[in-house]
Amino acid sequence: MLTWTDWLVGLLPFGLAGILICLRLCAAGATKNVTAKLMVITFALLALALFGISLAAKGYRERNSANLIVGAAMVVYGLTTLRKKLSQIWEQFPLTEEENEPKE
Repeated sequence: MLTWTDWLVGLLPFGLAGILICLRLCAAGATKNVTAKLMVITFALLALALFGISLAAKGYRERNSANLIVGAAMVVYGLTTLRKKLSQIWEQFPLTEEENEPKE
């Protein structure tokens, strides 16, 4: 079973990355509502992957192949869906090079 410290340690790096994603989306012109919605989706997929890792590890320790397979499938699904979602977000909110260049 996952304790609150496992969730804290597991999601802390993702929380810091989430702050950076929020800043990037706001810099690209996303509204606060859109940014919040995308962050909820991102954290849900990360939580799914983290739970899958926990389930797979538990299945491996207990020699339960069903838990191991389901946990591994959850990890693969969560991370591939997250990668696709982040790619869609970057395409939807691109940072143009004109905005990044210093004005003279």
